[in-house]
Amino acid sequence: MTFTTDGKGTFHGSIAAEKTGEIVKNSNLMVQQKTSGTISVKLVSLTSTSAELNLAATGGSTTITMKGLKASSSFNIYVDGVLVSTITSGSDGSLSFSRTYDSSDVLKVQLNA
Repeated sequence: MTFTTDGKGTFHGSIAAEKTGEIVKNSNLMVQQKTSGTISVKLVSLTSTSAELNLAATGGSTTITMKGLKASSSFNIYVDGVLVSTITSGSDGSLSFSRTYDSSDVLKVQLNA
């Protein structure tokens, strides 16, 4: 994978299931395809209180790990506007969760106020 100065990367090849591939040059986001299928991710925004990603998957379980969030705080996880989970970030501001996504999903993570 080759990264340009604006943080975009070009990757040629494939990442097999059970392997980790960093989608963008952003140390606060990691996406891992856990079983079968593929996932394409576009990071729309990521702050200490919210995140938005556009996802396109062809099956299998995907694990998303975010860092830099507000520590020890409750976050709501939405997929296409539907609340699917509420998770508490760690003391280091990290949050990790796994699920299966469809061919066109919008994932939003928001601080539970």
